[in-house]
Amino acid sequence: MPGLNTFRRLMVPPALAGWVMLGAMAAGCVGQNRGALPGLTAQPAAQLAPADLGSGRKLRVVATTGLLAEPAAAVGGGMIDLTVLVPSGADPHDYELAPQDVVRLNEADVILMSGLGYEVFLAKVLGGGQDHPPVVALSDGVAALSIADELAARPAAGNAVPPGEVDPHVWFDPKNVMLWTNHAGQAFSALDPAHAEAYQANASAYIQKIEQVDAWAAEQIAALPESQRKLVADHEVLGYLARRYGFTVVGAINPKTNDLAAPSAQELAALEATLKREAVRAIFVGTYDNHSLADQVGSDTGIPVVPIYLESLSPPGGPAQSYLDFMRFDVQAIVEALK
Repeated sequence: MPGLNTFRRLMVPPALAGWVMLGAMAAGCVGQNRGALPGLTAQPAAQLAPADLGSGRKLRVVATTGLLAEPAAAVGGGMIDLTVLVPSGADPHDYELAPQDVVRLNEADVILMSGLGYEVFLAKVLGGGQDHPPVVALSDGVAALSIADELAARPAAGNAVPPGEVDPHVWFDPKNVMLWTNHAGQAFSALDPAHAEAYQANASAYIQKIEQVDAWAAEQIAALPESQRKLVADHEVLGYLARRYGFTVVGAINPKTNDLAAPSAQELAALEATLKREAVRAIFVGTYDNHSLADQVGSDTGIPVVPIYLESLSPPGGPAQSYLDFMRFDVQAIVEALK
């Protein structure tokens, strides 16, 4: 039908089931310029053409991660069928797309990614110039942090990175998730105009909940003396939290530009000296990550290692099963550790 979203079906590479996502391992946690993945172009949310939703079919939405799916579910409610690619507890950086993931991508009316170069695994099947369902980068418009600037501001600078690389971990600033929510509302309204009013109402309601968590987080963190607001994580992940709430990121266990390359003994020794000099009170690691290096640094320095949720929600029933719970859990854990 003219004006409707149409596309040719994606081809499943023959070796898909046995992939080890080398592209994801190489890119690690560092985003590329403003979120473009090689060969994959995102579309503005408000400019999508209406989907063919005949016979009362719901809008089919695929979100890359559970964190990203949160605003999508809140906005879409019962009007969408939502699929999440990366399950709770899995690491998006080394996620391996399975054949059924490609089927879901084929069937989608829209694919939601964060952007800023985060979802490297998508480029494997959506890049290369082939047609695919529309892709929307919910982080479009975020004031992205430059990795080079973050490292240059440290008491002990890490490795140099190419200019223009940005930090993709935007969800640690709730205002960015409010932007995600607005973009989801715009995308769904464009694709399914008959329910536009409901989508926008749901977006406004969810943004109010995020605003409440943001205000609560600011109040909790304000009780910490500024001299104690020093963050160290297992990799470069807490920059947006620091910018939003007035922390200083002293360093990271891994000073490289990704969380999969091991630091050298000299780099670890330099970091340990910095942590002692700066009187750092805690090292924060991902609940689902291998934090043996952080444990080593903690043992050498006497600094406690504190697990928090970094890039994944907990499974249903866990302490961080939603984005709102994720923020509450992490802020409370950080504040308690730094008191």
